[in-house]
Amino acid sequence: MAGPRFNDPVYGSNVVTGISATGNAHQTFNFNQHFESRPFFLFPYEKNEDYVPRPEISSKLEEFLPKDSDDFRSAALWGLGGSGKTQIALDFAYSRCSKRKCSVFWVHADSEVTFARDYGSIASVLGMNTQGSQHELLQNVRHKIESLPRWLLVIDNADDLSLFGVGSRVRNTSKIMNYIPKGPNGTILWISRNEAIVGSLAGVRRGIVVPRMTSEESKALFESTMPQSISDDELDDAVLLLKELQFLPLAISQAGAFMRRTETSVSQYLAEFKKETTRWRMLKEPEFDRYRLHNNSNSILETWSRSIHHIRQENELAHKILHILAYADNQTINERLVDAAAAYGETKQAEDMPESKKKEAIRRLKNFSFLIEYHIGDNERTYEIHKLVKDAIRYNIRSESVLDGYTNKTKKDSSRLGACIKSRFRNNGSSKVVTNQGEEYFASAAAAVVARAYSPKTHLKPAKAF
Repeated sequence: MAGPRFNDPVYGSNVVTGISATGNAHQTFNFNQHFESRPFFLFPYEKNEDYVPRPEISSKLEEFLPKDSDDFRSAALWGLGGSGKTQIALDFAYSRCSKRKCSVFWVHADSEVTFARDYGSIASVLGMNTQGSQHELLQNVRHKIESLPRWLLVIDNADDLSLFGVGSRVRNTSKIMNYIPKGPNGTILWISRNEAIVGSLAGVRRGIVVPRMTSEESKALFESTMPQSISDDELDDAVLLLKELQFLPLAISQAGAFMRRTETSVSQYLAEFKKETTRWRMLKEPEFDRYRLHNNSNSILETWSRSIHHIRQENELAHKILHILAYADNQTINERLVDAAAAYGETKQAEDMPESKKKEAIRRLKNFSFLIEYHIGDNERTYEIHKLVKDAIRYNIRSESVLDGYTNKTKKDSSRLGACIKSRFRNNGSSKVVTNQGEEYFASAAAAVVARAYSPKTHLKPAKAF
């Protein structure tokens, strides 16, 4: 008896052609063993047609995550918020799917909620059953990804490592790491503001720091945000503006969008940006950005506020040191100043706190790129806080009840020193003095720690408040 005959083409997700059978022969086809007809893709953003290449970082990514490897590989992009990590990863991910051989998925790890939500989206793309418990869904998505012939998973916003079982704040209920795929033919790219991801979720030599752009890269990015090329007359002002923006991609994109929307010239924007009274307004103004989630502000000040809040949750001492140093008008911060900031407001016994406690606080600030460390000679270290980071810290103090949770002694110190510091600011010619208790406290603290760290001959004045 002859088998069924089909005179027309056969369509489907998995089609095997070129095989015929006659008589009573039987063919068995197992479609579950890497017979996927096409790769799958889940991107949160479209391809950035105006992406400015950063070849040094891209070459490291290709080295750590070669596209034809049959082994499991992982790497991490880390750096200050707004340094361009997501755009670099987006360009890398699109390059992986350009030849349509590799499935690419993107999830956000801000929280367990966003992670589970994006895994649900992956399940839909893969045509999986989304019924059942959340645990079953997450586990099934992991196994399905692992079964694909070749895949890349980008895990964005992996700043809170406790969600993955790393650090002192590990949550007993968090089991996200159980749902991260592994196995051959797979690649994971982590994106984080937290340097501690290197050596924990990614290998100790698998981290790639994303610094500020070079002057040429920042100029190319700035020009890409403008409707027409920068005129020769504005070129010098553009260079000065990029320096003011610290060559940070997010700040540059935000400035370009503001100028487009308000039809402001480069020279006009630069003049306004240099004014303390208007800089915050310009930096906190969110602009539409199709390469960010709709509920994530692209304001550079709001972006860093998230990291500042995370630091406070993890290490109160690091939070205090950072906020005091933000009011010290020092380009270079030495270890004496850091020690004085750490001891400020503590009891006399606490002033002799273990060195390990101070080192851990400094390490947390370095991990989030809020403190940049430099070595002078064999033993001496100095630190720097980016100018815009100081703006973000002061903005955060103005916007939130930063002193909530601090000791009563802290608040008494604030009132006691407030009159003194206000007088200092007036004598310095500042047109606007401290405006709330948080600013009053940290500005007063800065004056006190500078006086303690330096002799009267080398005394450095505190920064002017906004």
